Amino acid sequence: MPARVTTAPVAVKLAATAFVLLTCAACAAGGVKPSLARCSAFGLQAIRRQVVVPIVPAACAGLSHEQVNDAVSAAVRAAVGPLPKAAARSLAARDGKYLAPLVTAIAPPPPTSPSTASAPPSSSAQLSSFALALWLVTASAGSFLLFRTGAVRRSHGRWRSRGPLGAMIAGHVGAAVACVATLAAFAVTGAHAVGWAAAGLVSIAAGFGMATLVTALPDPGGSTSRAASAPTAAAGRRQQSLVAVIALHGVLATVTILLVWLAVVGSS
Repeated sequence: MPARVTTAPVAVKLAATAFVLLTCAACAAGGVKPSLARCSAFGLQAIRRQVVVPIVPAACAGLSHEQVNDAVSAAVRAAVGPLPKAAARSLAARDGKYLAPLVTAIAPPPPTSPSTASAPPSSSAQLSSFALALWLVTASAGSFLLFRTGAVRRSHGRWRSRGPLGAMIAGHVGAAVACVATLAAFAVTGAHAVGWAAAGLVSIAAGFGMATLVTALPDPGGSTSRAASAPTAAAGRRQQSLVAVIALHGVLATVTILLVWLAVVGSS
């Protein structure tokens, strides 16, 4: 008699376990599509039959670890029912052991340190890059104007400026070159002092450029006499092209100065 009393519960548990495992196999053979609801229902059935589920059933196969954990929690809550917190916690601990093999510990993602995080490029760096690209186009238009208007001529193998324009041209070109070098350093380092130096240099270059333009446009010596000997139509087309390039150079220079100042002010 004692032997039968001892073996009866074991036999019941073995039968229940076999039933659960056969259910898993039947679900898999029947092509049951795994879902959160089916996984939770399967877990509730295992809790009610007091069977430990050692493997992931077909109703839960294919779900993520987080989804299986959610299904187990839902099954335990459904088995416990609406009880006071203390009693609910006790029953949840008791019922949860049947589905414990299905639960996976989810490691939190490692914190991203500020040093390793890839920071997106700042707006100041983008504006500086745009200003550098625009500076090249502006410099090309300015160089065309200097040589086309006769402000700079080739004499004895060397390029020389005409009359008192030399200091203004040298100042304009020197400030512009220094500005682009300083602006490139600011775009790379983001240092505020370097940015303000670039803003100051671009303003100086603009001042020298305006002075050079105003003084170089009247050309009583060279370009005027050459224009007088040329046909009227050709001289008109030449004058129109020069005016267009002058306007283009002025617009590009204005936009470049604006971009430089916006980049510097935005970084402060």
